[in-house]
Amino acid sequence: MVHELGHNFGLQHTDMDGLLETPDEDPLNLMYGPGYPKAQLVAAQCEIVRFHLRALADRSGIPFIENIYFPPEIPADGQTRVGGNILIGDADANVRMVRADVIAGSFKSFEFDTRDEFRPTTGLTRVSVTFDLFCGQPQQVTLRFTAIDEAGNRSAPKDLTFRCR
Repeated sequence: MVHELGHNFGLQHTDMDGLLETPDEDPLNLMYGPGYPKAQLVAAQCEIVRFHLRALADRSGIPFIENIYFPPEIPADGQTRVGGNILIGDADANVRMVRADVIAGSFKSFEFDTRDEFRPTTGLTRVSVTFDLFCGQPQQVTLRFTAIDEAGNRSAPKDLTFRCR
């Protein structure tokens, strides 16, 4: 049922093997096929539909961070880069940057430009922004992410905590 509800938002399928059909295909499309275990498939599709519902409800023009995907633990070897994703929504599609402030750990705060990432999709504006981090020493790190639009509106902050081992 969740899967079919996603189609009401104009979402399409990934390829039948559960992988994206093309490199530029939207990673928030509905997964389909044997490439995913059923429980993972249902959970992921619930997350995607919930994200779209939230974006529809939030027409305030203030960006929001729906979720951050990053492993709970990464190597502390100073060279292995580990990737993550941030799901961001903004009704007026003008998020210009994401900032990550260090709350705990020996990291430097950073920011990245998102202006080229946003694109309207079925009347909503949402994007999955990728980032990668590496860690040079064993520690626990907490980063506080905030999305900022062209008008200076800030999303509610969302924290990410992970361990470097």
